[in-house]
Amino acid sequence: MYPVNEVSSIPVAVINPLKIYGNTRKSRPTADFEAIKKDIADKGILQNLVVRVVDDNVELISGYGRLDAAKELKIENVLCLNKGAISDKEALEIQLSENINRSSLTIGDKINLSIQYLSLTDGDYGTAASKLGFSENLFREYLQMSKGSPELLDALDKPESPIKKGHVLILSKFDKAIQNKTLENIVANPTQYTVAHLKTQAEKFQLPLSNAKFDKDECTYCPHNTCQQFTAFGDNEDEKCAKSSCYFDKSQQWLQSRLPVLQEKFPLVLTTEQKAIADTRKIDIQVLGEEQVNSGCVSCEHNAALVSTNFDTFGMVQPSLCTNLECYNQCVARLADPEGNDQVENNLDPNVGLDLDSDNQTSNDEDEVATTAAPLTKKVSCTYSKKLTEQFAQEIQSIVTPTILEQTSFNMAIVIKALSDQLATKHKTNKTIAELSQLDAKELNGMMGAMLSAFVKQEPNSNTSGFDANYQIRSAALNHSNANSAIFEKAIREWKPSTKNLTLHTIDQLVQLATDSGLAEHYNQHNDQTFAVAAGKLNKKDLVDFIMKVDFDWSHFAPDHFKKMLTQPSVK
Repeated sequence: MYPVNEVSSIPVAVINPLKIYGNTRKSRPTADFEAIKKDIADKGILQNLVVRVVDDNVELISGYGRLDAAKELKIENVLCLNKGAISDKEALEIQLSENINRSSLTIGDKINLSIQYLSLTDGDYGTAASKLGFSENLFREYLQMSKGSPELLDALDKPESPIKKGHVLILSKFDKAIQNKTLENIVANPTQYTVAHLKTQAEKFQLPLSNAKFDKDECTYCPHNTCQQFTAFGDNEDEKCAKSSCYFDKSQQWLQSRLPVLQEKFPLVLTTEQKAIADTRKIDIQVLGEEQVNSGCVSCEHNAALVSTNFDTFGMVQPSLCTNLECYNQCVARLADPEGNDQVENNLDPNVGLDLDSDNQTSNDEDEVATTAAPLTKKVSCTYSKKLTEQFAQEIQSIVTPTILEQTSFNMAIVIKALSDQLATKHKTNKTIAELSQLDAKELNGMMGAMLSAFVKQEPNSNTSGFDANYQIRSAALNHSNANSAIFEKAIREWKPSTKNLTLHTIDQLVQLATDSGLAEHYNQHNDQTFAVAAGKLNKKDLVDFIMKVDFDWSHFAPDHFKKMLTQPSVK
């Protein structure tokens, strides 16, 4: 349809938003958009849009502003770079990468990018922050602000709004009702509701203890429990905590104490901060089929439980969710459509889930995930955890090692392969240990001899494994000699200056080398002009050439650093 990795003219009418997320930017300032339109009207679209084409469906990866401008300007075709049928993750990475570099990003855009990147990395805070170019502290602030109500975040992005970043950081810890009520107060009286004032007031916000997940025994006689604050008539109101920082601390402690239990049931446990529910799909036998669920999804490392960290649904669990949407859609297609065209939209309600203290966090439907697997009759998809894979590998190794070590050819193959890894590319063997072990002893001995010869001749740091053959040889030489030995004397005699090694010196070092070696004195004895005068007029390149041309016997001399490396192999 359109050549992959080439630019083609594509009708605007056939270009659709990226199915997984659309445009990840939250907003675009009107002034910026008008500037884009004017620029396109005057000069045309100078930067290609980027699309992917899957089953003749053209999805826009990046260039949403340019496409919108083209539509308003009645432009019928635009130039697009077709990335082909790339994965959802690859498409999103391209889109996010372009958005990062936009100078007009609002705080809301950065919040949205933070959410998307963290979800893309399955909760890896460090990697996500690094890709965005944020410090981890700033990254976590954006994540915290993402819990703000839509009204609060919209106000944050309005230039004329009194809402500041600090307001959102404080209010995002509370429920939406408190956020929006306080928003009204800030807008009505911005001079009073500074960030500092709000911080003081927020500490006193009363939070219903009936909603708290943590053990409330300690709260019974706490002075911050409103039940300890009697009215004039001796009545008390419903229990509330009047010290929000303590409430939040206890909630987090409770959450951390419960997660290990959930981690015993699911291959992957993430919070809704680490993975948005919208970026997952429910593992459902009706959609995926019994074989795929029982023999694939149950053991797959992408089978996750999401735990809510939002105030309104704190501690609620969404179990049995697939975090690999590309694999999920492939599994759906295999069951429902052999041609593989179906995709299932997310229909999960983030406000519905199981309580983390519930005895059953496996499924909302009793029969949804079966506990026994029938014999496989078709392909199923499953990505096992890295730890499990490593454990199985160790067990297999333990079982087969006694038998395999009885084979002489295998032992020689290991030595050859280990030696090969220390050599420059041209001397390596591409054969695997298994392939080498099939060769006869004569051929293996020949290979080993050739590699040993290459090993002892290669230059320092020419290997790619971190193993320094040069250091090993110097160490071995030292073990069989000392500073007065024949090896040491031979090395001194055979050292010679070269354009290559002299060029690595500074001018002052070259002068010092000439002095230490006796070359300067030798030159002075045979020339009317002194070495110092001659050298003082030269740049480094010319000085190197000058030294190389002096007729001088170097056999008695080697630089101090050379000798030190010979007698102390640890020097590098």
